[in-house]
Amino acid sequence: GHLGAIAFGTFVNTRFDSDPKRFRFQAAALGKLADVLSIFTLARPEYFLLLSTLGSACGRISFSTAQSCRAKVYETFALRANLGDVLRCAQAQTVAAQLLGTGIGACIGPLVGYEVSRLLAGNVIFSGASLYCAYRSSNVVEMATLNLQRSELIFHRLVKDLLNLEEGRASGGAAAGRAGEEGSAEAVLSALSIEDVRAREVFVSPYRSVFGGAELLVNPPMRAGCLMLTALAQSDIPPYLLAFQASSSEASRMPTLVLWYHINADAAQTIQGFFHASVLRTLLERRSTRPPRAGASSAAEAAPGALADDVPVLYRRSDELQVAWWPLASAALEAAGWRQDVAFLDARHRRVRVELEADLGHEAPHSGAQVASGPA
Repeated sequence: GHLGAIAFGTFVNTRFDSDPKRFRFQAAALGKLADVLSIFTLARPEYFLLLSTLGSACGRISFSTAQSCRAKVYETFALRANLGDVLRCAQAQTVAAQLLGTGIGACIGPLVGYEVSRLLAGNVIFSGASLYCAYRSSNVVEMATLNLQRSELIFHRLVKDLLNLEEGRASGGAAAGRAGEEGSAEAVLSALSIEDVRAREVFVSPYRSVFGGAELLVNPPMRAGCLMLTALAQSDIPPYLLAFQASSSEASRMPTLVLWYHINADAAQTIQGFFHASVLRTLLERRSTRPPRAGASSAAEAAPGALADDVPVLYRRSDELQVAWWPLASAALEAAGWRQDVAFLDARHRRVRVELEADLGHEAPHSGAQVASGPA
């Protein structure tokens, strides 16, 4: 049980901080499984050692997981930096619930008896009630930090709002000056609030991306076949790199976008890189749903290489847009209460380092790049 808890905690790692609601609910479900295995030891005593070992392992993993999630959850309740008081209240409630549960169990135990079928029936009823309470309690937790799911929910709408503003300006002409346009954008633009994201966030079922276009891989292993989109300069190492890999499958016409973070990228740069990737994904999504161009057949437009040919052009457009939009998006995040001093968008040990070598064999020197993945 102890070894299982250590192995599970090592595997999950920082995701306890990134998605504590999901792992808190999984801990509750695993604890109920441990109870069921303990009951089965009465029915099959010849497998007592195996069943009791599995039950103990599930119980220990459940306890360790719940403990690892509590700190991040309790942090959301500390509205006045009173984390100690929150922990005191939580401990008092836990002890009271344990005493109440023990008392109720002592009272109804003689009525249930020791038959396995009746024990299982009672366990199913109380386990269902326990999981329902775990779901409701986890559902009210409002996380102010950005992970992949919350960032996609926010940026998916934010980028579409910005594109709609851009298209509205283009269709309305250039009657207003740039200063007036920026002031209007700041007045109109708003990010989803923490409460709005909490209502849309899923933590029981697997999360499915709200972006209907290209898939995004963050810090995947380096492999051949990726076309680097981010320009590299000798004097300026970017905090993140964007690349794409064209799909050869007819079932998946959209290219796969790849986002690598530099080992020295801070939280704000990490969020900005994800915002840039969201802008590019939105442009690709719109490109894939637009009508065929004049003189081009729909089959040619739908070919896997057609979208891939447009990716570099769309990337340059996305780079211009994110430079202009990021100050507005960052201000909208801050106004909505989202934290930008910490980000849970990638696995830091998979970040990359970039080494540039000057090519001295040309009159106009340029840089050759070596990108290597390694532990940060």
